[in-house]
Amino acid sequence: MNRREALAGLGLLALAPHARGQERVRRIGYLVLAPLADKPSPERAAFLEGLRARGYVDGRNLKIEYRSAEYESAFLPDLAAELGRSGVELIFAVEGSSLRAAVKALPAMPIVFVSTIDPVAEGLAHSLARPGKTVTGITLLGVNLAPKRLQLLREVLPRAKRIAVLQGYPRPGSGPEWNTVKPAAAKLGLELEPHAVADSRQFPATLERIARSKPDGLFVLTNGRTIGARRIIADFALAERLPSVMGFTGYVRSGGLLSLAPRFAEQFGRAAAYVDKILKGAKPGELPIEQPERLELALNLKTARALGLTVPQAILVRADEVIQ
Repeated sequence: MNRREALAGLGLLALAPHARGQERVRRIGYLVLAPLADKPSPERAAFLEGLRARGYVDGRNLKIEYRSAEYESAFLPDLAAELGRSGVELIFAVEGSSLRAAVKALPAMPIVFVSTIDPVAEGLAHSLARPGKTVTGITLLGVNLAPKRLQLLREVLPRAKRIAVLQGYPRPGSGPEWNTVKPAAAKLGLELEPHAVADSRQFPATLERIARSKPDGLFVLTNGRTIGARRIIADFALAERLPSVMGFTGYVRSGGLLSLAPRFAEQFGRAAAYVDKILKGAKPGELPIEQPERLELALNLKTARALGLTVPQAILVRADEVIQ
């Protein structure tokens, strides 16, 4: 070995530790309908913590490209396409509208979701056990829980006749939850009055229509748009003295009366496991779609007192969270 070869060898040895210390930076997209705050929501914080627990740290060996439609669902397809051009390896779609937009814009992209939609009914998966396509994740059973939420409202309002239903859908009386809650209402002797909000700017006018109709209670169908407006809806329900129920625990913490929901933050943390598996080579179509194992019933007693309601003991005993 001549001197030049020896020096080159030493140089390689000197560089080797540095080379070994470099980590591959993985890139994922985060697509959401709602605005993103600088301080992560409990759900996003749980997702990030789930990634950290599996060795992924944003800014070190992970780059998360965030895209928010700021409640303008028409922007989602372009935002999804933009994520595809940015070079991400997969997309985490936070709710149904983001998931649909991502699938349409990027049919070959692996997608992990947490959503209240039924992926099989929507044609996004062959089955929960064997999705067989490009998407996997966690379905939050919004459709199956809707009748149970209506039953809770009936227990609180045994003499109610007419319930306003607030929907984040393009037209009143549409969507999968409506299709299950309507027959449940008939069995309970309740008349449902649907009100749709296809655009977040429609909330003031829609809530005003509900106030004029003077229903006995308010049933809020759960999707990204209504979750994002939960404080506005809760304030409205309290001002109009409307007992209300929604499928998101944060609604009760915002002043709503009742909620029956999966543990959303817990599910976001679980979604990180899907991201990890796909980044390590798993195919989304081979990863079973999960359903929540635990639900939580939340009750705001402060709101109940303000509405002059006596909450049945059966609900008090069953409640997982009671806000005083």
